[in-house]
Amino acid sequence: MSETEPIAMAEPLEQASAAATSSDLIFDDSKDASTMARHGSQVNEPPTKNTQVTADETSSNPQRSSRFTFTNLVWTFIGIGLLTGVILAMVFGLKKEPEPEVGDPPISVDFSTGVSLVTSYVSETSVRSRLARTTISMEIDNALDCSSIHVITLQLPTDTRITSLKTIATDGCTTRGDVQELREARDTFIESASNGLPSAYVEAQDSSTHSLQVSMPPLGTTKVVLVVEQLLKQRLDEVKFEIPLAPNEKVDSVVFDLKVEDTVGEPVDFDVDLHVPGVYDLPDEKGNSTNRTDTDTDTDKSGPIHLNIPDARQYNIPQIIRGQYNPGKIPENGLLFTDGTCFEHFFHPSSLDPMPRNFVFLVETSSSMQHNSKMQKAKKALNTFIDTLKPDDTFIIQSFGNKGTERLWGSGPGTDEEKQEAKQFVDALKPSSYRTDLHAALLESLLRAKHQAEISDDNVATILVVISDGYASYGET
Repeated sequence: MSETEPIAMAEPLEQASAAATSSDLIFDDSKDASTMARHGSQVNEPPTKNTQVTADETSSNPQRSSRFTFTNLVWTFIGIGLLTGVILAMVFGLKKEPEPEVGDPPISVDFSTGVSLVTSYVSETSVRSRLARTTISMEIDNALDCSSIHVITLQLPTDTRITSLKTIATDGCTTRGDVQELREARDTFIESASNGLPSAYVEAQDSSTHSLQVSMPPLGTTKVVLVVEQLLKQRLDEVKFEIPLAPNEKVDSVVFDLKVEDTVGEPVDFDVDLHVPGVYDLPDEKGNSTNRTDTDTDTDKSGPIHLNIPDARQYNIPQIIRGQYNPGKIPENGLLFTDGTCFEHFFHPSSLDPMPRNFVFLVETSSSMQHNSKMQKAKKALNTFIDTLKPDDTFIIQSFGNKGTERLWGSGPGTDEEKQEAKQFVDALKPSSYRTDLHAALLESLLRAKHQAEISDDNVATILVVISDGYASYGET
């Protein structure tokens, strides 16, 4: 056997095949030669190890070119298989979202969908004693042949309580609202709207702004009735009220009714800040008015107000109007207000004497009080308060400015003699300080009020009254 002849190696066929499929197209020529020897091939060149095959070498050696082509084909099929698996995994791993049907917009909240109009808006308010109740009714038309949502922003008086919400469909079907958690309420509304049913959803955005969202059936009309109540505050002999008149958008038609009654249901005089040029103006000094109302008492502010504005889009109608009136005395048997769930009872029997009180009057005398007659107004208010005191009341008057206590009167009982002396003290007060130490003044007045409460009987109420025109400018601010 010559040295140039290949040696027939006794290695297993599996090992020889493994040597022919190593990575990076690197072949072991010695193992390649032994493999070919078993197939009767001759190799005239001595074997070289770890020779990288190039395109030129395979073309000059047909036997090696054939082996390389077969290996390349194997790797090609493997690569194609792996690539196909990756592509299939990516395709099947994607979740395709269902596409909405044409003409059926997605139902959502917080914004209007489709084309709709508020064609009618009616606000009816009844003010009696210290309770104001307003019923708002509106009709919203849907112009599309699919369910739509209309969002309306309402400005309601502060501390208003919504007591009722219902919707009425074109066919008369009525649904009534219920108080729910925010997420649950939204889901209930979206479900009804998605099924093409009339429904409404109201959410408070802040103390006075509310978002009312109404769903309408295809080419249908939804009527919404919203009832709100407000417990009014009385100061001395005056009760102030606020009334929602119109939404925060233009509407086709507005109707407004207002009546104010005393504790027994009789009409009372009231003042209202309602000014809509060309529609309603309060009468001038001569009683002239250009009001477009349907009431017989256009120029009488004590009568009910009725406005019917069919062309409301032409006018700037206020969202809130304000007014005030004197409610009169509470009857002997009191007043009871109820909405069927909650009630409020006001009573002041004449047989019940008012409880004795300890007053601490804290009045500012800094230089800012000399502007716009502030000091004169403060003195007048304080003297009026002193006149209401009874002999079993006690009171202290403390002025403040640079210091927490500038001057001090009292304490003394609410007798005529003491009240006269106290009013002379008040009349002598003058604005003189250039700074306002409100923090020290409050602390010192609270200490005096605390001392008065500790030396008084348990049935005595201790009250601190502060009269000031601004903020602290000295000390703790």
